[in-house]
Formats: sequence, structure tokens, C-alpha cells
Amino acid sequence: MLDFEKYACNICGKVYTDKSNLRRHMKFECGGLEPRFRCPEPGCCHPQLSVYDSSISIEEDGRFGCVRCGKSYKNRRHLIRHLKYECGREPRFSCTFCPHRSRYKTDLKTHMFVKHADQFLKQNQ
Repeated sequence: MLDFEKYACNICGKVYTDKSNLRRHMKFECGGLEPRFRCPEPGCCHPQLSVYDSSISIEEDGRFGCVRCGKSYKNRRHLIRHLKYECGREPRFSCTFCPHRSRYKTDLKTHMFVKHADQFLKQNQ
């Protein structure tokens, strides 16, 4: 069995296996700083959010919802990705062989490999 290093709060004694979680705890829970967003649910596991606060809603089932378009995500980081690169934004990457456009470079490469395999492979030799 692996023995993880433990990080304890010197104020309340709460123990964490990840140092960054202890820092977050010290900053927002025991450090006296008020988070910029507090979920109205008592004991909620999402004590603070980020610069995207006004675009995020936390739904009853714990999912993170986009207030702009209504999409919801199980993980906060997926919603942040949606807000940064998808919601209300035009695709940034264009196929050199057809009018197809993608929001992500990896999706464009997949498209080019599947739809234009011969041309794509020739271009990348």
C-alpha cells in the first residue's frame, strides 16, 4: 500500500494529501479571506470559483452550468474550457482541403486524417 505524504492545517488540523488543496484551504477556509463566490448550499464542495463566476451556475445535481447557453458539465474544468473556447466563439482552425472548421486543433487533425487521408499524409511527410 502506498503511503502518501500528508499536509495538515496548523489552524484547524484538517489533513490533505495534496499541498495545493491545503493552500486553497488556508487561503479561503482558515485564512480569513472571503471567496468571491460562495455556493448557497451549506457545506458545498465548490467554495470558490474564478473569473468566470458570472457565467457559471451550480445546479441542484452538482453540475456546473453555463448561464450563456444552458449547457452543463459534471466537471468545472470542462465548463471553463467551454467558456474559453466554445460558447459564442467561432471555430479557430480551418481545414486546408475543405470548408470544415474546428474549435480545437486536435479535432481538425482528426478530421483531416479521416476525410483527407491521402492529402494529409502527403502534406505531413
